[in-house]
Amino acid sequence: MPCWNPDPEAPVKMDVPALLTLLLPDPIDSTRAALIKKGDVVKKGQKLLLYENSTGYAVSPVSGIIKSIDTFTVDNISGLRTRITIEKDARDTEQTGYADMAEDLSFAARHLTQLPGAPPFDGLIQHNGKISTLVITAADTDLLTTTSQYIGTARATLLQEGAQILKRITNLSKIYLLIPGYLQDRVRFDGVTVMPASLTYPDTLPAMVMKTIWTKFCLPAKPLMKWGSVLSGPKRWYL
Repeated sequence: MPCWNPDPEAPVKMDVPALLTLLLPDPIDSTRAALIKKGDVVKKGQKLLLYENSTGYAVSPVSGIIKSIDTFTVDNISGLRTRITIEKDARDTEQTGYADMAEDLSFAARHLTQLPGAPPFDGLIQHNGKISTLVITAADTDLLTTTSQYIGTARATLLQEGAQILKRITNLSKIYLLIPGYLQDRVRFDGVTVMPASLTYPDTLPAMVMKTIWTKFCLPAKPLMKWGSVLSGPKRWYL
């Protein structure tokens, strides 16, 4: 449930463990040829896909060697996942580069959808021309975290740069920034419309934002993209 905290704390940096575990959404299928296997060397920033036509992937935050690949049950609802364990090579700091790197939506959809919060770049491509509004919200879904709120204030310059890049690659005509009213005087944004929000739950929920600001009532089963809008966060996107 999105909420506001009047004193957002800075995120705590955590060291990557010697053995790192990543999860892929595809379950293991012994009848298909896998693109990665035990013993493979991976580079920092490398995109890891299980199969040729896999849509889900993970990006390795370290260089190292794949020590194991097995099936992992997340829960009874989420079902099976593939678990990859990577042994970190602390000496190797080389990072994978992308030959197709470009400031466009297709590159973002291919390589950036696994950023924290899983930005729905694929959805923006599929709804190309049908979405006109992007709302960046500095609310956090977890009551115990204030990361989005911290980024929205302490990293306002980077947030503005990111908003301008999104505006260029998506060709969206309207970009809004949703922040609590008390932060209005702390940050300044050019080219982005700042909207003060109530601190009271549930006013920062996506459906409530649509109702309050655009007087649109969203049906529970109908994604916001169907209304021509996307709500986004500094560290996460949600529909």
